[in-house]
Amino acid sequence: EGSRSRPPGRVAILMAGSNAMRTCWVALALFVARPSAAQDHDTAIEPDSLTDEQLRALHLKIDLDGSGGVSVDEVIQYSDLMRKEVASKDVLNVLRDLDGNKDGGISLEEMLKDMEHWDQGDEANKNEFVARRNLEEQKFAIADADKNGRLDKEELPGLYYPEIHAGMLDLTTKSTMEQKDIDKNGFLTPKEFWEGSSEGDQLGISPEEQADFEKLDKDSSGTLDLSELRAWESGHFHAKEAFDKLMAVADTDRDGHTTAAELVAARSALAGTDAHYHLLEWAEHHEL
Repeated sequence: EGSRSRPPGRVAILMAGSNAMRTCWVALALFVARPSAAQDHDTAIEPDSLTDEQLRALHLKIDLDGSGGVSVDEVIQYSDLMRKEVASKDVLNVLRDLDGNKDGGISLEEMLKDMEHWDQGDEANKNEFVARRNLEEQKFAIADADKNGRLDKEELPGLYYPEIHAGMLDLTTKSTMEQKDIDKNGFLTPKEFWEGSSEGDQLGISPEEQADFEKLDKDSSGTLDLSELRAWESGHFHAKEAFDKLMAVADTDRDGHTTAAELVAARSALAGTDAHYHLLEWAEHHEL
């Protein structure tokens, strides 16, 4: 992927904020992104750390219809359920740390006060901070379903995990479009999408990046509209890519479903893949 960062989609850790903010965003990033080789040895996950028993237990949970085999659609559906469970659990830490008056919710003032700790740096970063503050105020208004001026544990997940809240996902997708759409025509070219359009940026688009763009470009127009960008921002593009590869490896009889036995047999082949990391996170969440 070269030295240019890929568009972060829903795993963006936006700015260096408070411990509570960072905890929630880092947890989100870990849930969908494979750890890099540069991670500290103590926090790196061993590539073959899932046991046969853990895989069988996970398969039982993923097999939502109890048929004995799981399809890609079932794995994606289970992944969506897990996002909501993880979000509901993680925001309890945010609520504990940011709820200054201990009324069981976070007010806009409490959230903005926490943002004051974010490092604004130079003028460009200050402008970015102002834009980020405005976006967070809009997100707060959307998350505040009962319009009482505070977000409780039921409303907070949508603020920090936009992909589980339709209105929040629409807002963040629109914000991403506005940031990347250099010519302001409402569409993203491959260069705009991969953030290679800034002055002096001579990085080319890799074959992998071009292939991902073409998969997102459902109407083959050569550009991405909001609905196509939404698939990236929601994490569904990444999830489907990961689970399609899981099925290609594990579904040995090519019937479109993976049994527990097939999943166990593919344990070594799946080690280190994106799908494997999803499985690791789910096993940890369920304390298997």
